Amino acid sequence: MKNLLFVTWDSDKTNYLESLFFPILDGLQNTGEFRCFILQFSWASKGEVNRIAALADNKSLNYSHFLISRSPSPSLGVLVTLIRGASVIKDFVLNNQIDIVMPRSTMPALMVNQIWSFLKKNNLKLVFDADGLPIEERVDFAGMKKGGLPFRFLKWIEKKIMQNADRILTRSKKAITFHLQYNPKLVISKFFVVGNGRDSQVFNFQKESRAIIRAKLGVAQDEWLWVYTGSLGPAYAWEELCGLLSQIRLKFQKGKLLVLCRDDTFAKDRTPKELIPFIQFLNIPFSAIPSHLSAGDLGISLRRPAPSLIGLSPIKLGEYFLCGLPVLASTQPGDSEELLESCEFVFPTVDPQNIDDSVLMNWWDSKRPFDREEIRAFGLNHFSLEKSIESYRLALKF
Repeated sequence: MKNLLFVTWDSDKTNYLESLFFPILDGLQNTGEFRCFILQFSWASKGEVNRIAALADNKSLNYSHFLISRSPSPSLGVLVTLIRGASVIKDFVLNNQIDIVMPRSTMPALMVNQIWSFLKKNNLKLVFDADGLPIEERVDFAGMKKGGLPFRFLKWIEKKIMQNADRILTRSKKAITFHLQYNPKLVISKFFVVGNGRDSQVFNFQKESRAIIRAKLGVAQDEWLWVYTGSLGPAYAWEELCGLLSQIRLKFQKGKLLVLCRDDTFAKDRTPKELIPFIQFLNIPFSAIPSHLSAGDLGISLRRPAPSLIGLSPIKLGEYFLCGLPVLASTQPGDSEELLESCEFVFPTVDPQNIDDSVLMNWWDSKRPFDREEIRAFGLNHFSLEKSIESYRLALKF
C-alpha cells in the first residue's frame, strides 16, 4: 500500500475538495492500494475547516489544514506561507512515511519545488495535478499580462514541476498537446488524462423530489426550468445567459432559472432588474444538489471563448447528465466538442453571445420529451465516479 499526499491551496469558499477530491481519494483508498492524506492550505475560518475535517473523517481520509496568513497584508501573508509551506510539506512527508506527493496546481507546485532534492534523495514519486490551465486563465479572465513578470514567474514554477514530476495529470487530451508544445523537452509518457466524476448513486433523477422542489420554487409543472450549478465569475457568460433568458421570456412568456452556487454576488450584481422575478439563487448543501437538478428541464454549462478553456473538463456536465438533464453547453472546454458532437440531448455553442433563441427553442420543441435514462447512460459512461477513480488509479500505479 502506498501513502499518497495530496497538497492543495484554496481560498475560504471553495468546495471542490469535498465534492470532487474526497470521493476520488476515498475510492482510491477502497481499492486497497493507497492510503490518502490531504494537506490543505487555505484562509478559511476555523468553523469551515472543522466542517471539512469532519467530512474527511467520515471517509477515513487523513485531513490536515495549514492557515494561509493574511497579515500584515494578504500578499505578504501569502509570501510567508509559501516559504514556510515547503518545510510543512517536508515534515508531513517524514512524519507520515509518504510515498507519493501530489500537488495540485501552481502554489503547491512552488512549495514542492523547494523540496525537490529531498524528494529525489528519498526516492519519493512526484505527481503533478495540472488541473486546467490556471496561469492562462489568469491572462484570459483576471487581467494578467502574458509575458509580464508574474506570468513568467508562474510559468517557471509550472515548467520546473513538470520537468521534475514522474507523472502529470490533465483533464483533456488538448491540454497534453498544449504542454508538449510549450515544453518540448517533456515526454508524452508522463501524461495521463483523469476524469472529474460524480457518484452515480447520489447524482440521479429523483422523480419525487422534482414535484416537491418545483412547488417550493413556484414553478408550474408545465413550465420549463433552467438550472445552473457551480461557480460564477467573468468566465461563465452570465450576462450572455441573462440576455438569452430575456429574449426567450419576451417571446414565450415562460421560463425560469435556478442558480445553485455558494457565492452569488457576482451574478446578482449583473442581473437585469426585469429578470429578478424569474431567477432564484440558492446556497444549498452539496447533498441537496441532485434533488434540485431533478427539478430542472435544461442544464446550463456556458463559458466565454478563451484559449485557456482547452484544459478544462466541466464537472457540471457530469452532474447534469447523471440526473438525466439535456444541456445547453459550450464546446470549447477541453475535449467537449469531440465528446458531445453526436449527443442529440446537447445544444452546442462555440460562443454564448451568438446563441439564436429561436434555434434553441426549435431544438427544444423538436427533441422533447427527452429520454432521461438515455442521458443518464451517457453520463455513467463518461462522468461516473468509478471511471474517475480508475483513471487516477492507473495514473498513480508505479
